[in-house]
Formats: sequence, structure tokens, C-alpha cells
Amino acid sequence: MGRPVLYGKDDCAECREARAALEALGVAHEFRSIEDMLKADDGWRHNGSLDLLAALCDSNGQLPIVELDGVYCTFREALEKLKAEARPSPISQDKAVQQA
Repeated sequence: MGRPVLYGKDDCAECREARAALEALGVAHEFRSIEDMLKADDGWRHNGSLDLLAALCDSNGQLPIVELDGVYCTFREALEKLKAEARPSPISQDKAVQQA
């Protein structure tokens, strides 16, 4: 999984908590201001802003929005995916036990 990108606001408590949670898990991430992304400009259809706006609508305006491998989701959904990826699979655990 690629590096997550959090879209939020600097003054958003939930966004600060999300960043702290990722840092506590040791997950490198990028933070981008959603306000900068949603400003109308000549490239807004090509820079991902339209997809981000749709994700914001899908989340009922809940911030932060997270982009994982090109897919937008809520922070809760992203956290579940990141934690699942960090857990060793039962198969790899069984192999480690057999090799020991």
C-alpha cells in the first residue's frame, strides 16, 4: 500500500487526531489542505479536486478524507485497512512457527 494522503484543515481537531494516530502507528503520510484543493482554478478537473469533492460529499463533510492508492475513504476506513495490512497473516505466522 502506498503512502496515505490526508486531506483536512489545519484547525480541525479530528484531522490533528488522525495525524497523531498515524504517527503513533509509524505510518508515514502526507497532509494536504482540503481548502487549497477545492479552490476553483483552471486545473481543478485534472488535479483530483473533483474526486476529492465527491469523497467529501460521500462522507457527509466529515474530515479528514484519506487517499489510499488512489481511492478516497474516511479516516476510520483507512485506519482499518492500514491496521489490517500491518498485521501478519495467520499463514505467515504458521510458517514462522514451523520453521522455528
